[in-house]
Amino acid sequence: MVTISVASQLKKLPTAVSVFPEQWDSISKEVFFINRKNAKLLLPNIDSELFHTLEETKIINNDLKTIINNIEKIVQRFNLDNTDFSSTTVINEYKRLYFSNGKKERS
Repeated sequence: MVTISVASQLKKLPTAVSVFPEQWDSISKEVFFINRKNAKLLLPNIDSELFHTLEETKIINNDLKTIINNIEKIVQRFNLDNTDFSSTTVINEYKRLYFSNGKKERS
C-alpha cells in the first residue's frame, strides 16, 4: 500500500507489493533485503523461503518508486491546471491512468 496525504486527508492506494513488516524501513520508505540465514535467526517462526531475494527486493523498491513518481506527476498536473484535488481524486486519477480497464472476453 502507498499512503497519499493531501490537506491532512490520508488515503491508501493498494499495490501488488507484499512484504513482511520486518523487511520495511520506515525511515527510507524502502524494503530491505534479509538473507535466508539472517531470516532464520531473526524470525525463526517464518519460513525463510518466503522472504524476497535480493533481486526481488530491488524490483519491489523500483516498482514503489515508479508508483510514487506517477503519483507526483498527477499532483503536479493538478497544480499546473490549477485544479482542486484531494487524496481521493489523486487515487482515482492514478487508477484511471495506470490500472487496466480491460474486460475479459468470453471463451
